[in-house]
This record gives sequence, structure tokens and C-alpha cells, in this order.
Amino acid sequence: MTRLAARAAPLFPILTLPGGRSALLDLVRAVRHLLRPAPCAGAIHALADMIAATRPSDWTDPKAEPCCYMDAVEIARARGIPASTWRRYEAQLAAARLIERRTAANGARSRWIGTGIFFGPLLAQVGDLLAIREQAEAERRAHAHLRGARSIARRHLRHAIEVLIERGAASEAVQALVAQHNAWPSAEALHRIPLVELRRHVEEAEALCRKALVLIESHEKSSDGPLSFERSHIQDTTQDHKKSGTAGVDMWGTGKPVQDNSSAAPPVGSVGREEKNEGVPNPAVKGKFIDRLGPQRLFELASAEMQQDLLRHGSDPSELTLFDFICAAYDRFPHLGLRPRLWEEWAQLMSEEELMLCTLITDARRSDPETPVISPGGYMRGMVRACQLGTLNLTGSLIGLNERRLAEERT
Repeated sequence: MTRLAARAAPLFPILTLPGGRSALLDLVRAVRHLLRPAPCAGAIHALADMIAATRPSDWTDPKAEPCCYMDAVEIARARGIPASTWRRYEAQLAAARLIERRTAANGARSRWIGTGIFFGPLLAQVGDLLAIREQAEAERRAHAHLRGARSIARRHLRHAIEVLIERGAASEAVQALVAQHNAWPSAEALHRIPLVELRRHVEEAEALCRKALVLIESHEKSSDGPLSFERSHIQDTTQDHKKSGTAGVDMWGTGKPVQDNSSAAPPVGSVGREEKNEGVPNPAVKGKFIDRLGPQRLFELASAEMQQDLLRHGSDPSELTLFDFICAAYDRFPHLGLRPRLWEEWAQLMSEEELMLCTLITDARRSDPETPVISPGGYMRGMVRACQLGTLNLTGSLIGLNERRLAEERT
């Protein structure tokens, strides 16, 4: 009985991926560069040829191990490559634990003597490969999101510097901001920065933007002037802005010709491919809705998750700025099933304050006890279309959200 049970037990892992061998090859191709050691592209093509030479039934039969019995010289000849190259491919695949080579002393392979290229190692690590692919995809999405966050911070910092220059703020402080801004890596260089370093850079970029906003606030208070520097969100961004004092347009290039300052940010109106401002309105420094409601109340209208994001920037909600709310709203995009690129696209159709409020409202209404938003992405797209048609009623939506919060507070 024990012998019969052992004979009936599965001896080899089987392929359970939907899509079969084709899906398995797609998985290997997706994670090839993450394997250690990583096989070359030619080795992966060789793997595909060897898998194609196996019996399909062996991949789903626990009593059989998929195997390629074709001789290396024979396959190499069919591929039109030297046999030594093919053997090098096999060695790479074996080192990556994708195959196991069992050959006779002379390198021969035969079904009758149990020699050939076996794929048990590959089947045994399918779960690990799936986990590697999932982690790589998560890191790719996080990297794209952080690049978008840097784009937002750069746009707001550049505008804040322009405002400081126009208002005649201390040139030393502005020069320091410009110098730090110009030291930032270009949009293209961001793609080559590891995720951990990029996250740290974005945090520093956002902190520098908040520092510039504090300088604006301090300057306005010291000059007893109203916060009247907010530009219309429909202003033509190609307009030339006059600079006052010693800090003119040349500040962006720190006195050097553009071609000699490749690591610095380009002059206003000539930003990198990833961070273009074409069609994207200049950001406002202070939002009209925050003026009306106050940051404390707007904070209270946000979802608990968005409130946590906002509190990362300070413990006092009453001191939150429009930039804080924009950063927090952008960070909610992945949780609403929205790609980072949509923020830039939709910021061309409405002001970033309006886009932030649409995100805040959509995110908050997901937990509405009576009419919860089931499809946040679809709801957001509907609000964007309403804005294009001129029927978007943010005030009404905020009033409704406020009434719901008041009801919750009473209970």
C-alpha cells in the first residue's frame, strides 16, 4: 500500500499558468533581466526553441518531467548558429536554474537513457518568478508615480520663484532656490535613478517647494501686501514674465550659456520632455476654494487615507497649503485606479486646484454610506468631461460632502 501511494503521488510540479507554455515564456522574458545570473536574449530564444520541442502533455502530467531530447548540434544547425554558441546559451539557462542538463559523457541526449534538457527547475520556481514580476511591476508603477510627483513639484517651484522675483523678494534667497532647482536631475535622468533615491529626491523637491511658498508668505506679510500674486489658471503660459531687481531670466541659467549648463534646468518655457508645460496652466499659489473653506475644513472633508497623506507634511491641518492638497490628491491617483500620466493630461483641461478637488471628492465619496462611488476612475472621467462642458459644479459637490460630514459628526 505504501508503494502504491508513493507511485500515485505527484513526482514533478506541473504547469498551471493560464495560457500554458506561451504564458510561461512570457513570464521568463518579463523577469529575465532580474535573474541572477541573467541569461542573454539569445538564451531566452533558445529556451523557447527547446520548450517547443517538448511534449505538451508532459507539462501537465505530474508523473512526467518536460524534456527536450534534441541534440545541441542538431538544434544549433536548425537555428543557423554555431554549436558552441548554443551550448553557451544552455549554460546560462542552467546557471539561472531554468533548465537542468542531463547528458551522456559524449553530450548525447536520448529518451531511452533519460538524458536531455529537463525543465523541472523552471516549473519549481514559477511561483518565485511570478513574485519577481509582481514586485518589478509594482516598482515600475511607483517609479512612474514619483516621476509625476517630481514634475508637479518642479512646476510649482518654478512658478513660486517667478512670483518671488516679481514681488522683489530678497535676491539671495531666490538665488539659493534657483541653484537648488538647477541641481535637480533632468526628466530623462529620472528614469535611470533607483527607486529609493528617486523617492528621496522627490521628498527633497517637495520640501524645497514648500520652502519657497513660506518665503512668499513671509514676503507678503513683511510688505503688508495682500496675497494677490495668484495668476489666472487660463493665462497663456508662453507669455514673457518681467523680472525685477538683479534676478532676471538669466537666474535660471546661473549666468552660463544653455549649452554649457546641461545639468541645470532649462530656462522658463523650455522644460524637459517629461515635464513639459505646454498647455498646462501656471499653478496657483493660493486656491480660492481653500480661501473660502479654509484648509482645516477642506482637510476634514477628505477621506481618512488622504488625511494621512496630508499629515505627512505637518501636524496642523490649518497650515496646509494648496500645494500640500495637490500632492496628496496626486498620491491618491493609484488608489483610484488612475495612471500618473492622467494628472498631466487633465491639468491641461482644468486648473490643478479643480483637479485636486475632483480627486478629493471622488476619493471621499467612495465610502458614502448611501451612494458610494463604485468606479472611481469612471467618476473622475465624468467630472473631467463635465468641466469641459462647463457643467462641473464643485461648489455643490463640496456642499454635499460637507453636509455628509456634519451628519457624521452629529452621530
